[in-house]
Formats: sequence, C-alpha cells, structure tokens
Amino acid sequence: PIIQQVAPNPGVTELSGPLGTTLRGAFQFRVLAGGGPLLLQPIPGVGIQATTDTDLNVGPQAACEGDALSDNTGTVTCDLRLFNRTGVANVTVTIGGLENFSFQVTITPGAPGRVTALQGNNQRGVAGRPLPQSLVARVDDGFGNILNGVDVTWRVVSGSAQLVQTVSRSSNGLIINAQGQGELSGGLVSTGVVLGNVPGESRIRAQISNTIFAEFTVNT
Repeated sequence: PIIQQVAPNPGVTELSGPLGTTLRGAFQFRVLAGGGPLLLQPIPGVGIQATTDTDLNVGPQAACEGDALSDNTGTVTCDLRLFNRTGVANVTVTIGGLENFSFQVTITPGAPGRVTALQGNNQRGVAGRPLPQSLVARVDDGFGNILNGVDVTWRVVSGSAQLVQTVSRSSNGLIINAQGQGELSGGLVSTGVVLGNVPGESRIRAQISNTIFAEFTVNT
C-alpha cells in the first residue's frame, strides 16, 4: 500500500504540548492501494500506533488514544496523549505494521494543577501578634513539575486571622526543611499572618481555583 502523511504536514517531524494533555489529530495518514485494479483506492480498517524509546518508569511518554482505524477514505488519525514526564520523546508512528514514521515530541510542564502546603501549618501564637513563621506553599502541574510565575490568592476561610498579602506569584525561594536548614525550591508562594483578637482557630487557603488549593490551620 501507499501511505501518505497528512498531519503534521509532510516534512514536519517535531511536535510539542503540555504534560497531561492530548494533541487532537496530532498524526494523520492516508492508506491507499499500491497496485492492481484498485490502485490508489482508499483502504479502510488499518490501525495506527505510537510508541516511544524511553522507559515507562522514568521518561516522557506519548501514545495514541484508543484503537483508531482508517475510515472509508483511508484516513487514520492518532490523538496523541502526553503523559508520565516532561522532556523530549522520540516517537515512532506505525501504520498497520507496514511503515514507520519518526517524530520528536517535546512534553512541557502542564497547567497549574496542585498547591501543596509546605511550611507554617498548625502554628500557635498570641492573639493580635504575627505568627513566627510565614505560610509557604508550592505550585506544580499535578505531575510534580514545579511552576514559577503562577498567581496564587491567599484568603481566610474562617476565623479572625489577617493576611500580610492576599496575592503572591510563585518563584524560587528558601524553605525550612525537616532538619531546620534552608533549602532552595521553586514554585513557592508565601504570606505572613497576624492572628486575630478573637481566640480560636483560623483556616487559610492558598488558592488557584475552587478546586486547586492548599489549606492551613493556625490557632491562638
């Protein structure tokens, strides 16, 4: 059979996209009869597969979603799912086990997907006074890839605590590790807290959306 590359355009061998997303129509080919009385007629029912040359446990991965087959026009499409890790994956696209095509797919960090409380949770202090430690959280894409430059909103969910700042942008900074030493990390956001004059618990969120946030509890 004759296999024609439709998408990406012939000659294009590089694609990119964020981790955790699917590139719709990333690869598309037409399968035509290569000889005989049906020369150049479309061949339906031919499959497509994408594989990478990296270890599933450590490297970036890309694969076609579902079991796509060529239609009555001989066209077969791969919606390419990007998963596992960021980085560059060498992807081999195989059409019906007949012919291979090579591509390079760069998987970039995904959109903000998680906020994790790192420092300052469960502190106790004196009413009307600042807490000794700032609240610190870290932003990543939900797959462990740290993200800088993301705006995070701080807000008091309950209680009488007051925040030194209500918006911070994730960046590199120092956190205090379990050994009490400073440790450089990225994706950090922070705010100071002044405890209210009303004794009791205050709940504070570092929030990107209604479903993506970290919650802290502080007490007087």
